[in-house]
Amino acid sequence: HDYVAALLSFEKAQRDSQLKVKALVERGGCYMSMNAIDKAVSELERAIKVSTEESSQETLYARYFLAMCFEKTRELDKAVEQWEKIYAKKPNFRDVAEKLSHYQEFRTDDKMKDYLTASQAEFMEFCKALVAQGLSLQVRDITELPNGCDIIAVEGDSAKWRNVRKMPRLIRFFRMPEMVDESTVRTILEKVKQLNINRAVIVTSSGFTRTAMEFADSRPVELINKDQLQELLDKVDIYGTMHRS
Repeated sequence: HDYVAALLSFEKAQRDSQLKVKALVERGGCYMSMNAIDKAVSELERAIKVSTEESSQETLYARYFLAMCFEKTRELDKAVEQWEKIYAKKPNFRDVAEKLSHYQEFRTDDKMKDYLTASQAEFMEFCKALVAQGLSLQVRDITELPNGCDIIAVEGDSAKWRNVRKMPRLIRFFRMPEMVDESTVRTILEKVKQLNINRAVIVTSSGFTRTAMEFADSRPVELINKDQLQELLDKVDIYGTMHRS
């Protein structure tokens, strides 16, 4: 894709007042495709500012793309604000109703909000606390991943048979709006095999596709969805472990 040429042609199109909003939205889309999120935000905010028609497709798309940018940078307050403005004008626009429903806990539950919006370093502390307090396991190792992390943990000393070799588990945490699918579960089980670990746990702030649940059913993997994560979060004193200022 020649985004540079596209950006130039959309810049010229802005000179036509009737095309200005559309051109700014398109420029925002180009910057998003180039992963230049700050520049995309700037163009999309300009599009909303110069728009005179709140319900027009262009304005709704400007807000929709802007929300996507904020979702990417984990500024979920700002993303929700844009989705709500779209929903007020056109409730059935794209997947806006779905997005609002996905993030409704975020608006009412501080722990879920922190799980979803914390910086990567805080998020990893969060996950360690969930493993130690929520799952009663000892953390041995933690690895950062895009949209999540991997923790290798073993049973604590309170386990019934102290002289039995402690069996490690791989716990994969996700914080993303997409459902976890079967291929992701397969990949994690392959990793478990490579690491010579006998069990996996997958924790997500969304859910699992039907095929993922069917695939996991007879295999050494436990799936923890958004509702079960919520229960785990309720058990954990996360703020004590994060030393928040």
